[in-house]
Amino acid sequence: MKKLVSVLAATLLAVCILLCACSQKQITVLLEPDNFVVLIFDSGFNGKTLSEAMENAKQNEQIDYTVEKGMVTTINGITNADNKYWMLYTDDEDFANTAWGQITYQDKTYGSATKGISDLIVKDGKTYIWVYTEINY
Repeated sequence: MKKLVSVLAATLLAVCILLCACSQKQITVLLEPDNFVVLIFDSGFNGKTLSEAMENAKQNEQIDYTVEKGMVTTINGITNADNKYWMLYTDDEDFANTAWGQITYQDKTYGSATKGISDLIVKDGKTYIWVYTEINY
């Protein structure tokens, strides 16, 4: 009986450790030259909005940003001004439209995001890239 209780306790401990490890939120934030901010959600963010995921990164001091009227206006001290804006691109086929605009990063094409920070649902393993770019109307 003692052996059975020990085995059950060890199994329960292993399951708890595994569940804790799997629920850890992992985000990779890369600050690239030319005002690129690359966000890769490795795990734990699937189904969250981009806003929720970026807030987590902000709390962990991986990124700093502000939002006004649903639009990202500042990232890491660089603020929208004079036809220059933070634009979002992704490799998530459900939320990307290359006809609206595209960028190439590390030999991969990313389409302009079709949703904003509050509506775009993040998928683990997908990449979201903020680019500070000039838009001429």
